[in-house]
Amino acid sequence: MKINKIGGLQVILSSACFGTLPLLTMLSYSGGANVVTILAFRFCIASLIIWPYLWWTKTKIRVTLKQLGIFVIMAIFGYGVMAVTYFTSLYYIPSSMAAMIMFVYPVVVTYLSAVLLKSPITRAKIVALGLVSVGAISMTWGGKLAFHPVGVLLALISALFYALYIVYLGSPYTFNQEPKVLTAFIILFSAIFFTALGLIQGSLIFELGAIAWEAIIVMAIISTVFAIMAFYSGVQKIGPSLAAIISTVEPVTALILGMVIFAERLSYQQWFGVLLIILGVVYVQMPETKSRVDWKARI
Repeated sequence: MKINKIGGLQVILSSACFGTLPLLTMLSYSGGANVVTILAFRFCIASLIIWPYLWWTKTKIRVTLKQLGIFVIMAIFGYGVMAVTYFTSLYYIPSSMAAMIMFVYPVVVTYLSAVLLKSPITRAKIVALGLVSVGAISMTWGGKLAFHPVGVLLALISALFYALYIVYLGSPYTFNQEPKVLTAFIILFSAIFFTALGLIQGSLIFELGAIAWEAIIVMAIISTVFAIMAFYSGVQKIGPSLAAIISTVEPVTALILGMVIFAERLSYQQWFGVLLIILGVVYVQMPETKSRVDWKARI
């Protein structure tokens, strides 16, 4: 099967950008930021970028009031909860472990789709679930990375809510929506939610160190707007199945950065867990037949 090289490269670049989130989060923490501050400023800056982009590209925006309500729910109870729990987990466990636990969400999506969207459960799905389950156990019992039950639980909750969020993208209310428009609204409502939350709690921190501001700005540009746009541009060229397989470079990026920047080390047992998780994620998304392009992948 021939793969559009430009599309494949776009997905690789996108996933690598998503994989920098743990590192940028840790740098933001070191500069005095907290979870709500990072998320509020990240999405506010991203919103200030993506909406002018839609105007510049003359993207048509057609949404109903009902869809707007659904976008609000998705932003707050889907992406919002996912982001808060994931970022908070980084207080307790290393970025590489958080990334690997979080990246079991494609398999969770598979089983939630079976329950909520009546998608059939195949042998490949069962095999993949076994692989990632054993891999996750192997990761947490490796011995050299700090194991904290709260951090692991938060990462698992993050994966669950992100899976729910993605499954909802397959609903009739969002499936046919232009990805750029949907992304823009999710970013906008997330920015409003986290800013309001920070103001109510009094937890927004404006006096951050230079490293925190730099990390948040890079996060908004590279790991949010650019990553999302590059991913969908690649999906348009190669389809969601191949894009999902290629996007497994994301946790690898997080792992490499964690090792290089923070000197995190994995035991052989944990490397084995990493391998099983990646194999499971790739295996469950292997296309059995040529699939049409759709927008059920991720944003």
